[in-house]
Amino acid sequence: MRIFRKATDQHSVDRLEKSYDFIDSIIKGHAETINAPKNYLPTMGKNETNSRSYIEIDSRKMIHYTTKRKGKRSNRESAIDLKFIIYWVFEEATSLMAKDFAEHNNILGKDPRKIEFEKQKELLGLINEDYINWIEDEQMKILKKNPYND
Repeated sequence: MRIFRKATDQHSVDRLEKSYDFIDSIIKGHAETINAPKNYLPTMGKNETNSRSYIEIDSRKMIHYTTKRKGKRSNRESAIDLKFIIYWVFEEATSLMAKDFAEHNNILGKDPRKIEFEKQKELLGLINEDYINWIEDEQMKILKKNPYND
């Protein structure tokens, strides 16, 4: 679990503004910007009944983003700064969107990750330009372990 505490941008909020409604409105606004499907977005509050990721706010106003795979918790990230939470939410959503895009725009003989990675950077850049560098770092880690195969 990664924990981030630094508050540095427009998403940094004081304790009174850290509410599910506030976070949900930010997420929905960004989702509208990139036309993200609702089922790619997290629910607010702990959710054990479905396979969607969710956001929780604890008593210390720490925000937690929990991803689920096949109905089971697979990862949990925590931060005070919403910039990180928003990144994690849309890193997952744009990954799914980019996979969808690559499936419909596949080029024979080209590693589909090239299309996916470029599309994901494009989408994240529409939300926050800082996120382009963040996702490039993540993509480079993937490619070091598993280089393109075309």
